[in-house]
Amino acid sequence: MGDEADDRDGLSGRIHLHWLPTDVLDITLSTDAERDRDDGYPLGQLTAVQHHPHHVSYDYKGSMDRDIYGSSLRVAYESSWFDLTSITGWRSWDNEDKSDMDFTPFDMMRSFEDVDQTQFTQEIRLASPGGSGNLKWLVGAYCFNEDFDQDNIMDFGADAVAMGMVPATMKDYSLAEFDNRGYAFFGQATYTLFNKLDLTAGVRFDHEKKEFDFNKFMEMGGMVVPETGFKLDTDEKFDEWLPKFAIDYRWTPNLMTYASVSKGYKSGGFNCAFSNPADASFDPEYSWNYEIGLKSSWLDNRLILNAAGFYIDWTDQQILQLTSLGMTVTRNAGESHSQGFEVEMIARPATGLELSAGYGYTDAKFDDYKDPIIGANYDDNRINMVPQYTYNLAAQFRHSLINKIDLFGRLELQGLGKSYWDEANALKQDPYELVNLRLGLESEHFDLHLWAKNLFDREYEAIAFSWPGWPAVGEAGDPQTFGITLTGRF
Repeated sequence: MGDEADDRDGLSGRIHLHWLPTDVLDITLSTDAERDRDDGYPLGQLTAVQHHPHHVSYDYKGSMDRDIYGSSLRVAYESSWFDLTSITGWRSWDNEDKSDMDFTPFDMMRSFEDVDQTQFTQEIRLASPGGSGNLKWLVGAYCFNEDFDQDNIMDFGADAVAMGMVPATMKDYSLAEFDNRGYAFFGQATYTLFNKLDLTAGVRFDHEKKEFDFNKFMEMGGMVVPETGFKLDTDEKFDEWLPKFAIDYRWTPNLMTYASVSKGYKSGGFNCAFSNPADASFDPEYSWNYEIGLKSSWLDNRLILNAAGFYIDWTDQQILQLTSLGMTVTRNAGESHSQGFEVEMIARPATGLELSAGYGYTDAKFDDYKDPIIGANYDDNRINMVPQYTYNLAAQFRHSLINKIDLFGRLELQGLGKSYWDEANALKQDPYELVNLRLGLESEHFDLHLWAKNLFDREYEAIAFSWPGWPAVGEAGDPQTFGITLTGRF
């Protein structure tokens, strides 16, 4: 009681080595690392979070330990016939989460998750050289290999027994191993007519193979009890062709309109932890994406105005859901759509001063979504976690002082419209806005910034969810926060 929750301790770094051995060869090696040591999720019953933000009450504080390492090598070669680019990447991610899963002071459920992931990627692109005339082209190939292990343990304590949830104190184990491999081939060409009209066509072929080894069992009274129907050793293959078409027209050097259509795709897969065998796997997601827009600049680039309208038609959209035991699974909606528009403006009325504004509206709904696993019908509901509108206003300035040191300042307002946290549209987030401020000094080798986030301490929920038989749970958004950031470059 009286302890601080959500303590955070992080350390990260990044190194870039850039080498130009010749005028036509460019080599960049990048390495990054991140270490985070945080408390468990500061979640509580939603009604309590709304009445007393930033106060939680549970019996187990938990923790999140995360270590991330990565590196990439980019090699670019230019010739009079083509430009060749190779990008090789490697990333390792180790994460250990320990959480109170009933979000109460009672000893009911605790969750322990251990994730170990490594990934290797390779991409090679061959493109037409700069200034190659009316025809510009690009072809390439991509491959990846990913090993992913995830162990989930749900620990049911004495209060879970007293409330009749389980017959005795027990641990429920879900152990998953993934081996994912894939490759893709892609190509695109743009032809220019009359020095104003660009016609673009492209296609990508994706192939993935996912192998899944899963075992689920219980430990109760010192005995291991297998769970029937939860031991799997299987694999799936996914193949898809993804076309793209675009047209744009430059009415003047500073005014361009465009339209595009493309097919989107996410491969299917397997869930790491589930309580119903029907949730073991999920299908691919498909979409057709349509966009029209305008880009323009005026008054010698002192005023920029852009606008775009879009429509997305989804089939089998992949949706993240919670099971009755608090496990996260992916399920497929039948048909969904999202449509809307975005506008943005940037004005530079004086040297060093920039004003910007933007507004976006989105109408995103499930057209046909009946979940047979839980017997729910979400037809015509809004897609969860998509704000109805967003907007931003910002003013920033930069003024040169001495010795190539600049004074920098930025004040911004960010607003989000109504949204829903769940597919049933039972948990709603009302519109809210945040004000952020940043002041500092910037130079070639260092930046020093003082900053404030949520300057006026606006109260809102960062996340909320519910599952059958439990009160809704949520986490308050970050309160008024002040800090200082020092960035060095050498």
